[in-house]
Amino acid sequence: MKTLSRKYVVNCAFAIALVILASIGWLAYQNMAAAKESDYWVSHTHTVIEELDTLLSSLTDAETGQRGFIITGDEAYLEPYNNALATISKQLKSLRELTKDNPLQQKRWDSIELLIEKKLAELKTTIDTRRSQGFQATVLIVKSHLGKNLMNDIRKVIAEAQDNERQLLLDRTRAQEEQTAKTTRVITAGGAVCLLLLIMVYLLLNREVAQRAKAEIDLTAQNEELQKARERMRLQDWVKTGINELNTK
Repeated sequence: MKTLSRKYVVNCAFAIALVILASIGWLAYQNMAAAKESDYWVSHTHTVIEELDTLLSSLTDAETGQRGFIITGDEAYLEPYNNALATISKQLKSLRELTKDNPLQQKRWDSIELLIEKKLAELKTTIDTRRSQGFQATVLIVKSHLGKNLMNDIRKVIAEAQDNERQLLLDRTRAQEEQTAKTTRVITAGGAVCLLLLIMVYLLLNREVAQRAKAEIDLTAQNEELQKARERMRLQDWVKTGINELNTK
C-alpha cells in the first residue's frame, strides 16, 4: 500500500513538474514574441522620427534655395529648392503610411500638409516675383513674415508629432520591461518549484531503493537462517536414524 502511495506521489510530482516546465516554455515563447514586436515598434518609431527630421530638412533646403535665388537672381541657387519639391510629397506619403495605425498623427498630417502647401506656395510666389519684378518687390513679400510664420508653425507641429512618437516609444518600452520582469519572476518561481519537486522525487526514490536493499538483505538473512535450520533438522534426523539402527542390533 505504501509503495502504491509512493508511486502515486512520484507520478504526480513528475506530472506537475512537466506542466510547470511547459508553462515556463510557453511564457518564454510569448515573451520572445512580445520582445520581437517591441523591437519592431521601437525601430518603427525611430523611422517616423527620422522621416520627420528629413521632411523638416527638405523644407529648410527649399527655403535656402529660395533665399539664395532672391539675393543673387541666379537660377543655380534653386537646385536645393527643386530637389526638395521632388521629395516632400513622397515624404508626406511615407509618413501617412507609417502612422496609419495612429489617428492622432493622421490628423497632424492634415495640418502639416496644409501648412506645407502654403509654405511652398509662398516660396513659389517669391521666386516668381523675383523673376518678374526684381529684388525690391520680393523683399516686400519676405518682410511680411508670412514665410517665417509658416515655418514656425510647421516646426511646431512636427515637434508635437515627434514628441508623440517618443511618448509611444517610452510607453512601449516600459510595457515590455514590465512584461519581461513578470516573465522572469514566473520562470524563477516555476524553476524553484520544479527543483523542489525533483528533490522530493529523488528523496522518495532514494528512500525506496534503500528500503528495497534492506528488504533484500533481510530476506537473504532469513533464507540463510532457514537453510541452517534445515541442515540442523537433517543432522538430527541422521543422528536419530543411527541411534535407532544401533538399538536394533
